[in-house]
Amino acid sequence: MARTTVAGERSCSARTPKEPSLDPVPTLLRLDSEVLARLEALEARVIGKTIDDRGQPSEPRPPPAEDTSIRVYTVVEVAKILRLGLTRTYDNIRKGRIPAIKLGGRWLVPHDALVRLLQGKQQGI
Repeated sequence: MARTTVAGERSCSARTPKEPSLDPVPTLLRLDSEVLARLEALEARVIGKTIDDRGQPSEPRPPPAEDTSIRVYTVVEVAKILRLGLTRTYDNIRKGRIPAIKLGGRWLVPHDALVRLLQGKQQGI
């Protein structure tokens, strides 16, 4: 069924689908100049950065100014360093003779604590 428009022409809603707006900024946001200014500033910052297809910055992050890593050993590595069996190493860790940290069901021995142990500054095995 055809509808009559204001000018007297007939139109059919099935023939002329409403096209979506190509403007990504909604009308309500365009009215507020402060919001629009913020959006433009944000766009300028985003456009200024190079971003790859995964959404990550393409430039590598600079290395930290100082070494932030903490060296740790597993029980197997400590057993090899101390030339002990794995069972004896676990026993010494449980008894507190070898300083270790249990992290998520896994024992880790800090490098500095192992060095102190080997230098005799802590009670030995």
